[in-house]
Amino acid sequence: MKELIRLKYKLNLSLKKYSLRYLECFIFMMGYTITSVIFPGLISLIMDRGIMANDYYSTLKYVVIFLSVGIMMTCFQHIERMSFLKLSQDILFHMKVVVFRKIMETNLLFWSNHKIGDVMTVIESDISKVEALLTTELCDAIVNICVILGMSSFLVFLNYKIGTLLIIIAIFFVGVQRKIGNKLKINMVILRAALGSTTTLINEILNNLQNIQIIGLVIPFIKKYKESNENVKCRYINQMNIASISMCISNLYVVFSMLVVLSIGSIDFFRGSLTIGTLLTLILYAQRLYAPINGLCNTYTTIKNVTPSILKILDIIENENIIQSGKLYLTKNIEGELEFRNVSFRYATNSKYVFKNYSLHIKSGEVLGVIGKNGSGKSTIIKLLTRLCVPESGNIFLDGEALENYDLDFLRSQIGYVLQRDYLVSGKLSDILKFGVEDVYIDKRNELIRAIGLDINKFNNGWDTYIDENSNNISGGEMQKISLIRLFSSPKSIYVMDEPTSFMDIESELRVCNTLRNLLHNKTSIIITHRPQILQICDRIIDLDNLN
Repeated sequence: MKELIRLKYKLNLSLKKYSLRYLECFIFMMGYTITSVIFPGLISLIMDRGIMANDYYSTLKYVVIFLSVGIMMTCFQHIERMSFLKLSQDILFHMKVVVFRKIMETNLLFWSNHKIGDVMTVIESDISKVEALLTTELCDAIVNICVILGMSSFLVFLNYKIGTLLIIIAIFFVGVQRKIGNKLKINMVILRAALGSTTTLINEILNNLQNIQIIGLVIPFIKKYKESNENVKCRYINQMNIASISMCISNLYVVFSMLVVLSIGSIDFFRGSLTIGTLLTLILYAQRLYAPINGLCNTYTTIKNVTPSILKILDIIENENIIQSGKLYLTKNIEGELEFRNVSFRYATNSKYVFKNYSLHIKSGEVLGVIGKNGSGKSTIIKLLTRLCVPESGNIFLDGEALENYDLDFLRSQIGYVLQRDYLVSGKLSDILKFGVEDVYIDKRNELIRAIGLDINKFNNGWDTYIDENSNNISGGEMQKISLIRLFSSPKSIYVMDEPTSFMDIESELRVCNTLRNLLHNKTSIIITHRPQILQICDRIIDLDNLN
């Protein structure tokens, strides 16, 4: 429970915000609880005071009461469920947004310690489990406790021997369920790890499926997928075996409780100390006592099973490996002067330095070309500028101010990026071109489409053409043109591009380079490329192989 309390605090689930809605749910929940406790007891009145007394009017009266209470019980149950459903969906929405926002702030160090499959499981599954625990499960537990107390008291009132024995049996079976719950918790952690590994593998395969097919690794990956799923299957069967044992123990409670009622109740009936109506009521209460006890045990088991999910969510929410934001937010655009001053950086403490006491000065308005072999640090420059990673020593300055001091949103509004294999959100072409771009720049966007040479008529359905996930149904050159149009649609002070024309043909590249020459005039720019055509528009070229 301490993990649940910690999570509630981290999620900022305001008691004041949800208290009235919880109270509404609680009122209907108590209405259902009271009517469900009263409902079986009316059987003895119908039997003893009506049928057995041969009193037609009393029988009719108690039958009407029985029907009324039954209808009320059903209505209370429906309203309670819908109230909790609406509340749970609001809490679920809140939790997903908080976790997703935190994931969007993570840096490279976070992803070196977390698998994508595990993070996907948190978003798709774990949050829903915790939401159900915070709303339905815990409130059902309160209902079940009230029902158990009410029915137990009534059982003792009807027959203290039977009632006391049923309570003792219930306590014994709850104790057994607690032990099984501990085993379920341990096995759930193991099962989660297996599921996370499988999800990561699937994600990896699907994102690189065409490459896998081309290089002929289909059979090895199928074998690897089979092995991963075999592990999940075994873990899942083991988990379900323990859960089934838990359910069987609950069923055994019914057998023993009914044995107690029938054996002792029959003796008392033959002695004349127990009426047939009371015996029938005891049987009904013994049967109905099973459901809340079983529900309470299931809630306990759920808490055990959900605990790993809570810890996974907490791991993300409490994670400190995020892109840190400063407080400097200017009301004007920056000049664009960049300086790397004695920067040292490596991706791990036991790895080779990418940069060692590296210094670089880029004047405001200068277009800098960057070349170098793989591993020379070209992409690392982008990661350092976006603060996905930070220097081990030294610093990066923007207009004379340390980069770390700038507000992250302001920084992103000033620096625009295009990557070699850029990401385009799937959807209609018209929507993609304006995704993240303010409508005020729509005229500028249309000019860029003409200048860069994106021929809308070449797309099957024109502006309504749907671009698939990972841009699978368009060429690399078209993807780069769309990325450049989106980049320059919103004016920036600094532009950073990584091989922006690498997938274009010579004619398209020449046209784009002429356009970039005008767009980058007096704009600080970093162009990472080996293409001679685009290097010609640079004011200066540095070779990272010679500087490291």
